[in-house]
Amino acid sequence: QRVQRAVGRLDDTVLRVIAERRAARARGAPDRGDVLSILLEARDDEGGGLTDRQLRDEIMVLMLAGHETTANLLAWTWYLLAIYPEVERKLEAELDAVLDGRPPTVDDLPRLTYTAQILDEALRLYPPAYVVGRLAERTVQLGGATVQPGEVVLVSIRGMHHSPVYWDAPLEFRPERFADRKARTAPGYMPWGGGPRVCIGNHFALVEAALVVATWAQRYRFRLAQAAPIEPEALLTLRPRGGVWVEVEPHA
Repeated sequence: QRVQRAVGRLDDTVLRVIAERRAARARGAPDRGDVLSILLEARDDEGGGLTDRQLRDEIMVLMLAGHETTANLLAWTWYLLAIYPEVERKLEAELDAVLDGRPPTVDDLPRLTYTAQILDEALRLYPPAYVVGRLAERTVQLGGATVQPGEVVLVSIRGMHHSPVYWDAPLEFRPERFADRKARTAPGYMPWGGGPRVCIGNHFALVEAALVVATWAQRYRFRLAQAAPIEPEALLTLRPRGGVWVEVEPHA
């Protein structure tokens, strides 16, 4: 019942925003240029727009799947940088060389290669989506077991990421292992899932995270205000148990 009430409150809020935006558009209010505006403008081949329910579903995905996962990625990234100062120094050197003190833009990302490697390695060690399920449509043999139609198979993404079958020294934080971009498509690496249902927002999440890291790491260092190690907590996503508490040190 608590979950149902919480979902009901979310629904009420989202549907109210949709109704207000539809009313504003009917009055001729200027286009706000945001995601909801784009969704309201969308039309199918027959000229029909999205229903309120379809709009609600799209917005809920952005609010939940597009928020908590990236937040957890950033939390784990700052944690790892705090306990691996040599990686932090290399990151700062790259940011100084590429940005020279100015704010990063999307156009800078192709040159922020070490920044990308740090995020890829953080995703390997602490994938926010640590397990993924697939529904069997037919009988298959999998690892000596028979999977029947209608049964759900759970894939341990974190287990694969930590397996010595796929990775050398799998529990160590080594961003350089992603210097070869082919590592992002290796069989033992799937932080976004895989196949036709791979996470649709993976590219956006990496762009967003890289810009945040590049912006903050230019200005601040984050020092742990709690004892390491921080244990992961496997809930809907893999989050740091109790959060990551830090002391912020501005760059001199």
